[in-house]
Amino acid sequence: MSPLEKRLRDGDVPADVRELLQNNHRHGHHLLKLVNQLLDISKLESNKMLTHESAGDLGLFLADCFAQFQPLAQERKIDFTLTQELAGQFLFDKAHLEKIVFNLLSNALKFTPSQGQVNLSARLVSTSSAASVLQVQVQDTGQGIPEEEQSKLFDRFYQVDSSETRVEGGTGIGLSLVKELTELLQGDLQVESQVGVGSTFTVRLPVTPLTTEEPNDQPIEVLRSTPPAAESRLILVVEDNEELRSFLVESLSEEWTVLAAPNGKRALEVIEQELPDIVISDVMMPEMDGYQLCQHIKQDIRTAHISFIMLTAKAAQDSKEKGLEFGADDYLTKPFNVYELNLRIHNQIQHQENLSAHLKAHLFPVRPQEEPAEVENEFVLQLNEYLADNFDKPDLKVDTVAQEMSMSKSTLNRKLKALLSTSANDFIKNYRLQRALEFLTKGRSVSETAFAVGFESHSYFSQCFKEQYGTTPSEFLKTGV
Repeated sequence: MSPLEKRLRDGDVPADVRELLQNNHRHGHHLLKLVNQLLDISKLESNKMLTHESAGDLGLFLADCFAQFQPLAQERKIDFTLTQELAGQFLFDKAHLEKIVFNLLSNALKFTPSQGQVNLSARLVSTSSAASVLQVQVQDTGQGIPEEEQSKLFDRFYQVDSSETRVEGGTGIGLSLVKELTELLQGDLQVESQVGVGSTFTVRLPVTPLTTEEPNDQPIEVLRSTPPAAESRLILVVEDNEELRSFLVESLSEEWTVLAAPNGKRALEVIEQELPDIVISDVMMPEMDGYQLCQHIKQDIRTAHISFIMLTAKAAQDSKEKGLEFGADDYLTKPFNVYELNLRIHNQIQHQENLSAHLKAHLFPVRPQEEPAEVENEFVLQLNEYLADNFDKPDLKVDTVAQEMSMSKSTLNRKLKALLSTSANDFIKNYRLQRALEFLTKGRSVSETAFAVGFESHSYFSQCFKEQYGTTPSEFLKTGV
């Protein structure tokens, strides 16, 4: 923490001094962003900017980029939407794509007036087994760019003269950086704009699709209900008998989204990537049996919440007891009725939902006067411990939290969705609001509290507080309820 941030967290700073310090802090962040962009420009000029592709879910990646701009759009009363048709894993340069999307969204929100619209859309415009082309578009209803200025738009330090519509100042670096990064990634960038209507920036980049199949191994089967329900639960069937595995996948896919794996070893790979809600597993399998698989799942805090239903031909009581000792949640003996299996799945999901509602209600009470209860979930305790040391940082990102929890960003979101029916962004926000209650209860001002818990916008803090507790921070200070 910098000396400036430490001073801002002090409770005895006069209001006029605090406002001055906050302005300095905001300007410092803007200056840091500018310096980083200049460094990128310098690397591009000297041909020292490298590319680094890694595997990831493009849809989740862009959704996270979108989510980070939602507070700004809400503060400025801009209708901000995301439209995408992406699924699966791809190889792409996350760092460079993030800079491209961030600069385009920042530019669109900067020049779009209140009550205007900004849309981020993404889709694949051409595909093959070896390569695909990702198209990302940012559309806005700003004042538009005169045709005679569009040719200069991507020149370094060039700024369109639109002082009447601009919400904040700029440097003329952002769009130039977008163009050069796009070209570095062997893509292309286009702009269409009409004065009085708005602008559309289109980026097309090559990306490489990945497959989960391995040439010398059994493939992971994926069958999704058509069309899948919006809130369809994800079931993983683990069975070495191909006929029974196919039968279960076909039968269960009428109601659920179903994945399948031929043994415990392959199942762990699927679980790490997809994080299903329920695992239905045979006991006797090659490479890794059902007992070992269940033990792996239940001993890992990242997967311990997953319900585990064991299937076995063994009717002996000791076999059932062994499965329960390893953490199985339910047990079904072959031959079994699919209707009964579906009932057991429903029971497990209802149990998960009850636990989720109970945990969320105790962790983040909706009434300010309620104290959050102690939770026993090891994953939540570990997550809270990390947030306790970092919640005051305005630039705290979901991917940083995920890395701390030893999982991907998408896995963290799925884990919190299963545990608490919430996203990682909302969990961080709710944690900050809970800490804000503590500060307000101790008599700290609204603006001081907002900054102390990591909100850079006073108005957005008040909006989030009211959505969570039904009262504004100012009203809470007056009434205490």
